[in-house]
Amino acid sequence: MEAPKHYIEAKVLPLDGAAPSGGDVAYILSRIMWAVHMHIVEGHQIGITFPQLDPASSKEGEDKFFLGSRMRLFGTANSLSSLIIRQDFAGLVHGGALTIKGSGIQDVPAEHGWISFCRDRRTEQNTPAFVERSTQRLLNRSAEGKCKITQTEIKDRRLKLLSRKEGALPPYINVGSGSTRRKFRHFLSVQKASGFGDGSITTYGMCKPGTAMPSF
Repeated sequence: MEAPKHYIEAKVLPLDGAAPSGGDVAYILSRIMWAVHMHIVEGHQIGITFPQLDPASSKEGEDKFFLGSRMRLFGTANSLSSLIIRQDFAGLVHGGALTIKGSGIQDVPAEHGWISFCRDRRTEQNTPAFVERSTQRLLNRSAEGKCKITQTEIKDRRLKLLSRKEGALPPYINVGSGSTRRKFRHFLSVQKASGFGDGSITTYGMCKPGTAMPSF
């Protein structure tokens, strides 16, 4: 991905009530992430940030463990315009679930910083859900004779991992897998950066280590 010069800012609208609930936000953001994921899989390059978690654009008193109701999507004008008209994205706009700020595609300000939203795999691997998934995979491989560890050892490993005490979890977004259709949590690590970097992003628009998106 090249350093982005354009972006759109999507804002979740309340489905019922004067302000969007946490459930509304989580559901709509996961739908946006799905559209972005499929757009990237189809060959486009989109990078994402969450302004409320960005010190350059967040407001005083905002919860830094809550993603907020806004998401910025960065890319070329072509990638963004084709994202906006995708059925799975456009349906959210037409259905009143979200709105696009301003006139749609906007120019990235000339003066801005850089911020990196990366997937926090270390936190993910400490969650009970991940432990259960990895345990089941090991049990299946053991039953098929594809690993040397015994099923008793696998179960002991599971109990040891589940007994660990969890600290405060970082912010996360629920995403779906295009291959398995299963949903899981993408925990986020947020860091300021000095530049764009090498442009490597995941298939969900997250920055890989060494890449950052505009911050303003």
